[in-house]
Amino acid sequence: MPRISERWPTLPVSEWQDTAATLHRWTQIVGKTRLSLTPLVNHWWNSTLYVSARGLITGAMHSGDVALDIGFDFVDHTLEIRSSRAKTVLLPLRAQSVAGFYTEYLAALRGIGVELHISAVPNEAEDETPLAKDQPHHPSDPQYATSTRTMPSKSG
Repeated sequence: MPRISERWPTLPVSEWQDTAATLHRWTQIVGKTRLSLTPLVNHWWNSTLYVSARGLITGAMHSGDVALDIGFDFVDHTLEIRSSRAKTVLLPLRAQSVAGFYTEYLAALRGIGVELHISAVPNEAEDETPLAKDQPHHPSDPQYATSTRTMPSKSG
């Protein structure tokens, strides 16, 4: 049986801290969506994202007569917005600012009939730059979000 160090990918912080900071803000945007579109549960548990086979997912939410869920797919590097009214909207997770992601995200939601009203400031972060104005953060290597980046194959 391989040792733990052989089973887990190496993630040197200095190489992926920009990616981590950007993903943190992107997940806050989606988490704030969940907080806005679901009933409040103790300790804001309704804002959590769940681990999926390919990344993170919100679970079902409702906006008027639209049911939707939103998932980060870290294998194909996309954000999937699935709706009861429309086909899945895919946004690429590419090197772009938080502001650019936020603008595309809001447009995609409007496109399926969801008007979102959230606090557009990051929570519990030193840098409180509003999401719509956050230009410096952008991932330098989206491969760091992929769980299979350096994992050995089953046969290996």
